[in-house]
Amino acid sequence: MIKTLLASFFVCSASAAFAQSCPDFYRFVDFGLTGADGVTYRGGSVFRAEGLDGRSLLLADRTTCRLVRDIATDGHGNPIPVVASVSYKPEAIDPDLMDLHLFRVDDPYASADMHARDHRRNLAQPNGQRAQGSNFLCTLRPDPQTISCQFVSPFPNDAALVVYCDAQHCSLPQMLVTDQIVVNATWSRHETETQELETIAGEIFGKIQTIHDFLKPLSAAL
Repeated sequence: MIKTLLASFFVCSASAAFAQSCPDFYRFVDFGLTGADGVTYRGGSVFRAEGLDGRSLLLADRTTCRLVRDIATDGHGNPIPVVASVSYKPEAIDPDLMDLHLFRVDDPYASADMHARDHRRNLAQPNGQRAQGSNFLCTLRPDPQTISCQFVSPFPNDAALVVYCDAQHCSLPQMLVTDQIVVNATWSRHETETQELETIAGEIFGKIQTIHDFLKPLSAAL
């Protein structure tokens, strides 16, 4: 399951038929708006591409800029490219993080529901262990050992937020950040002694909270 989710992530990242080269230097990115004519324009959700200390936060070779004729500039005259997707440097966020990818989807609620289907199927299996808390519902299937959990999002929306884990990795296929902008991520798990499912759920939510705390101050109003 995790390998399938990772494969879909890289397919998404490679969809760049509309791409152009990004500017040499920029401090913000704009996810753009699609007009009634189907054309992408500037004026979408804006995120910082550099930290408050001036260091670049993005992986340039995994950031996809769109071909938009008229782009905005920041207060210092630097261009604000319109992007289809960006990938943040995982080491800037958490030592276990393998990737963190921010992109736009047309219908994030329908997409989130699709990503939650396997979790609902897992819950329906008779041989699974289940745990529920104030902000999570998890199930563990023993053969092969697979954990799936649905959480209440730390962002102010009710889009489904599901994480899938095997023995080595966890995958967050989609978390709605703002408007039509979503994030997906994968991180490595450490081998530990057998844990209660409630404890595992707490560890997973800790990673979700770390991602939230990283992204929230990067959402910029210019």
